[in-house]
Amino acid sequence: MGGESRAKCASLFLFDPSSKTVLWKSDELLPAVHTYLDMISLGGNRVAGVAAIGEKKFLFLFDREQRKIPRVKELSDWGECPWAQGPRLFVRSGSDIFLLLKKAIVKVNPETVELDLAAAAPDGVTIGNGGAAADGYLYFSDGARLCRFRLPSK
Repeated sequence: MGGESRAKCASLFLFDPSSKTVLWKSDELLPAVHTYLDMISLGGNRVAGVAAIGEKKFLFLFDREQRKIPRVKELSDWGECPWAQGPRLFVRSGSDIFLLLKKAIVKVNPETVELDLAAAAPDGVTIGNGGAAADGYLYFSDGARLCRFRLPSK
């Protein structure tokens, strides 16, 4: 089942919600991308996202004002990305932003988009999807199991 892919690559769009119009569209910023897995606003005009090119996944920084991608970082050193419909790879807890990978939770520096390991997934746990922070914990799923990770205190 499922859909039939007709596009050669994925596109990024900027919308005006009040007029419900497309302000800008590009499929040339990351030309070989076939899927944008998740995105999160970093404040200002910056958005971080995860994109897929074949089996490789990349973290990118998109500048909405300049309509450019000034930084791209391959995620293979950090492990595979979970894949599910609506995976919620990014989780915000206060001013902290975390990225969920199958075998790790990494903290994203919103200024540099550099990654730091927050925690490795315990043996026998594969982070599937999820992404919710509440009461000092980050929640995610591993199949039918609900798991949680205590967020580092500041």
